[in-house]
Amino acid sequence: MKRLRVLLLSGALVASLLGGIEAIPAAIAPAQAANCATLPARIASHNADAQNYNSQVSAINARGGGNPGQVAFYNSWRARGIARGNALAAELSQCQSQGQLRGIKPPVQPGGRRSGPPPGRMRPPTNPTPGFPRPEKYGPGQNVRSDRTTPGNGRNVKFNDGGNADFGGLRAGRASTMNAKVSRDMLDTGSLSRSRGPGAVTPRGFGGSRQVRGHLLAKILGGKGGDARNIVPLTRSANAKMRTIERQVYNAVKNGRGCKVDYIVVPMYGGGIFGAMGPSPYPVSIAVIARGCGLNISRTIRN
Repeated sequence: MKRLRVLLLSGALVASLLGGIEAIPAAIAPAQAANCATLPARIASHNADAQNYNSQVSAINARGGGNPGQVAFYNSWRARGIARGNALAAELSQCQSQGQLRGIKPPVQPGGRRSGPPPGRMRPPTNPTPGFPRPEKYGPGQNVRSDRTTPGNGRNVKFNDGGNADFGGLRAGRASTMNAKVSRDMLDTGSLSRSRGPGAVTPRGFGGSRQVRGHLLAKILGGKGGDARNIVPLTRSANAKMRTIERQVYNAVKNGRGCKVDYIVVPMYGGGIFGAMGPSPYPVSIAVIARGCGLNISRTIRN
């Protein structure tokens, strides 16, 4: 049991990276004399361990990623659980054949159904921005504490000093929302948008008078130009007005002695109050709110 506890702790440490867990053949445990008095407690302990395994694997497979060593760890955990479950089931059968423990259910098994690709094949990570390149990542030394995909294929980035940025997922192939608490750690960690190359993002509706790849969260405020959830087509006039506000936010945070700016940018596509619900392929306007560090800005910029 000591060994099992150590392995469970190790599993928690690698759980955020693992993907592609595969069911492996059940081990057949040798028959042994049944201890009917302690069996219910041992089945309950086994079931709790199996539930822990199943919940970790379910969450991990939803994220994707990992390496063969991590897959092997969870396959080994599952193999031990199956072997122990088979032994407990055999004991329960003996006890019930003697008229005991009739109300006790058989032990559950960890990973009772197929949960991933065959051993040696990793689950391919999904792209949260389908139709566009995989989102650009933050590099080492950019003050990022966590960077994860959220439900609906959005993105949440947390910075070391408490700053954060939430991006809504694409809606009809268009950027939807950006809601940030801009902190000093975020300043100058973003990147330019690209017009060519493997990481180039050309947003829906780009062209004509809207030939600027505009950031919802500006480069100087920590926004990446290689993430389609952060890029919209803007006119030069709209982009210039956005840049004026972005520079105000930048200066307020930089000179604010640790304060943060609540910063919201919503592209409005027409047809209702929800920016991502309108019919236009490009934003007809951009709603911008910036509050904190002495700022109180609320503007709608025509595009």
